[in-house]
Amino acid sequence: MPSVVSHAWIPTKKDASADALKDFEKGGKVLATPGLVHAYQGISTDPNEPNHVELLALWDSIDSVTAAHASPDHKAAFESLGAIEDKSNPAIKAHHDVFSFNNDFAAVAEAPAVMFNILVVPAAQQAELDAAWAEVVKGDHPPGLIAGTHGWGSQEVDVPEIGKGKAFLAVSGWESAAAAEAVKTSAADKGKSLEKFGKPHVRVITLKKVV
Repeated sequence: MPSVVSHAWIPTKKDASADALKDFEKGGKVLATPGLVHAYQGISTDPNEPNHVELLALWDSIDSVTAAHASPDHKAAFESLGAIEDKSNPAIKAHHDVFSFNNDFAAVAEAPAVMFNILVVPAAQQAELDAAWAEVVKGDHPPGLIAGTHGWGSQEVDVPEIGKGKAFLAVSGWESAAAAEAVKTSAADKGKSLEKFGKPHVRVITLKKVV
């Protein structure tokens, strides 16, 4: 079943107050508007990642996302982050996008560990990357894999190396963070076909359901 998922990643100041972070988590509950299926808070498993807050929401349609983002409750929830957002490093910026996935996102999100593979490519390469990814995931599933889905963001992304493009995001659910990390090595050869599109940003997180 295809899925529509909004994703927000916001870098936060090191001295961000616990109260402000709790307000963000409550924001997921505030967004319990028509069309919202589930909301999840991302929790990084990498101690080297910058301080941040992360929210993913599963919707029944693009129209529901558009309506929710225009609502006063949504604006208030994200405006509360203004005081704690870290804007000191221009290389680390907040990201907001809405992805259309080819399969069920909930099955991935509720796994013990979730792997993100992100690539940004020019629009002219989207079909080529789709075909290359299909080849990478074809065949037997690696140990520990529960479910996976992939798709494209709706926002235009400006990347210095390529100019303007769209974000391709593949997410997979795993039995453990260790299983997710292991596939980085075991599938390295298959992943070489993606090198022509640039180096993907790969990270493993857990998702806490808040709605």
